[in-house]
Amino acid sequence: MLETGALYAHDLKYFIKRVMETSRKFRLASVIDRASESILAKQDGALAETIRILEAEIEQLKADRSLRLYDCHQLGTMSEQAKRKVNITKAETGLYEVDAIMGGLHAGDLSVLAARSSVGKTAFALQIAHYNAKKERPVLFVSLEMSAVDIFDRLVASDTNISISKLRTGREGLTDDEFSEFLDSSEFMRDLPLTVLAPASATVSDIRTAAKISKAKAGGLGLVVVDYLTFIKHPNVRLDRREQIGEICKQLKQVANDLEVPIMVLSQLNRQAEGEIPTLSMLRESGSVEEDADQVIFVHRQTRSDRDGKIIVAKNRHGQCGIVDADWDGTRMRYATEQSAGGYAAASVKWEG
Repeated sequence: MLETGALYAHDLKYFIKRVMETSRKFRLASVIDRASESILAKQDGALAETIRILEAEIEQLKADRSLRLYDCHQLGTMSEQAKRKVNITKAETGLYEVDAIMGGLHAGDLSVLAARSSVGKTAFALQIAHYNAKKERPVLFVSLEMSAVDIFDRLVASDTNISISKLRTGREGLTDDEFSEFLDSSEFMRDLPLTVLAPASATVSDIRTAAKISKAKAGGLGLVVVDYLTFIKHPNVRLDRREQIGEICKQLKQVANDLEVPIMVLSQLNRQAEGEIPTLSMLRESGSVEEDADQVIFVHRQTRSDRDGKIIVAKNRHGQCGIVDADWDGTRMRYATEQSAGGYAAASVKWEG
């Protein structure tokens, strides 16, 4: 005898099958109706063309696929409607030169931010999250490596002149002025539309749920940042890790599309990247990560003690690539460029086709 759960599963599968069969029947009826109208409307010489179209659509039904073909008139209408939307979700890095290359991070984009260990990729990701939150774009920051309090302390360090090492010592390591500055910054942070999820582990399904909750509570969602890719769990532990990463990237891209929000996920570079300017081939599990990413951004410093750094847009599905010179501030744990800091130097941007 089947248990209650098994009965429900059996009924659900039967119901889904019936719905799919009914859907195919309606699609077939629609194809036949359109063909009938076309046959009656066209001259005898055009009958062969109508039959060819009918055969193609029936083949598509037999294969149980939906192949959407658009002519330029339809595409023009769709594009015009998209341009008229005022509330297109768009985030930015906050570094003018980088945003000029990328054109921002748009709804449905999956961006990969990668670097060697201890070069500042988490710091840069937090800087991006902080910038967008200050622009009143709700942000969800998913930290799979650091605690929520550590994330908050890093935000305060970025906002003040107090080093993260001092903040970690607690009250005894701070002067009265520094403690007062910390309290002022903390008070300001409380009003930011920035939510932190810091679980011990998470799947893409967990991230999707957290994003849905954040979007509902804030009345919108401007950016999701996930730190980082390697720590996202895949439910099928039997799969090779490369296959797991490939599926995780595809699922994150689907979440970005479904929730109409840009997602930025952090990733490590492999050992080849040590001391070298990063390339796409240096991404861990590079093929699967690169394939689904709309943008790939590298953070690079020749050595971990260097102040001189580079922000490299290595892949940009929607525009150009390029390299931007940036300065690393180890005290505030943030990157700055000449123009984003108030100055301007055209030579700080190197364009690539």
